Order: sequence, then C-alpha cells, then structure tokens
Amino acid sequence: MGTTSRLVRRGAVFYFRMSVPRRLVVRVGRSELSLSLRTGCRYAATHKCRALSITLDRYFLGLERMTKTTIEQINDRLWRCFQNCLNRNEEIAAICPGDPVFDIYTEAQGLSERVKGYQEQLRSRVYSNAIQDEARELLGAFRPAASALQHACRGVLRARTDSAQHLVGELTGEPQAPRDAMFVGVTADDFRGSPAGSSTPWERRFGL
Repeated sequence: MGTTSRLVRRGAVFYFRMSVPRRLVVRVGRSELSLSLRTGCRYAATHKCRALSITLDRYFLGLERMTKTTIEQINDRLWRCFQNCLNRNEEIAAICPGDPVFDIYTEAQGLSERVKGYQEQLRSRVYSNAIQDEARELLGAFRPAASALQHACRGVLRARTDSAQHLVGELTGEPQAPRDAMFVGVTADDFRGSPAGSSTPWERRFGL
C-alpha cells in the first residue's frame, strides 16, 4: 500500500502532520501543524488526512492572498483588544482578592482549564460558534474571505489564551509578560487603542 502525504503513525494511532509554509510562519505562529486523527484504521485516517490537507492548503493559499493591509488591520484590532484585557486583568487582580467569597486558586484553576480548551481549538482548527461570532465582530465591515475569518478566529483564541495566562499570573502573584509572539510588547499601561467611545462591540465584550 502506498504512503499518504502528511499521514504519520505513532504507536496505534495515525496523525496528520504538515509544515507551515515558511513565509507564513510568523502569521500562523508556528512552523508545523500536528494533530491526532483519532483512529488506528489506515483507510479512515487516509480520508481524514486528505480532507485536512485540502482544507489547510486552501486556508494557506487564501492567507497568502490576503493583502498586507488587511492582515495589519486585523492584527491591530486584536492588539487593541488584548490591551483592554490586560487592563481588565489588573483591575480584577486588584479588586477581587478582597472579596471574601473569591477563591484565588479556584479561579486560577478554572482559567487554566479554559486555556486547555482554547489550545485544543487552535490545534484542531475547529472553532466554537462563540469564537467565530467574536471573530466576525472583530472583522466588522471587512466582509472577509474565509481565510481572513480563520485568521481572526486564531487571533481571538491566541488573545484569550495569553490573557487567561496573564490573569492567572496576576492572581497568584506571579505576573508575566505576554507569551504569544503576536502580543509581545503589550503592557497594561501603554494603551494605543481607539479614542474614547469608539470601541467596537467585540472590544467591549471580549474577556474571559
């Protein structure tokens, strides 16, 4: 039986594995994609692998065709929304610990569980309706192609992941700078967002 491109076997389970086009590594945030196909049957794994390959090849082609301006606009909106999250995190960390019913470590554990859910969506590229809705609000009047919506969904998840990890650090007394390359350099006291009153519904709603 011939081999199938991007299909690998680890033990009893098949995995999909592909390299991100080098020119898109910075945009995507990683150089390789790997996820379990959750089957040990080569026939089923082959069909899943081919379907994923078609979907991702189209996504990367669309991402390459997106104009630099569009990418920058989406990323700038994500940057500003993430900035709002850091400001919000600091307010929570300053106010909530004084509440007698607020348990810091229970909250931190809950946030860590949410991060796992966000990371699973990033790995599988299967986005919840809530994440897709937030991405569409973020894009606003862009009327985006599928590739732009995919990029926005991943950006929302990356922002949520880093924001949750930042809040855990604030609550537990171990503050940390943003980990995600998209948000490096963002600080809670250096907001460069829109003028007062001009935030989008997505910016106002974004949070944990």
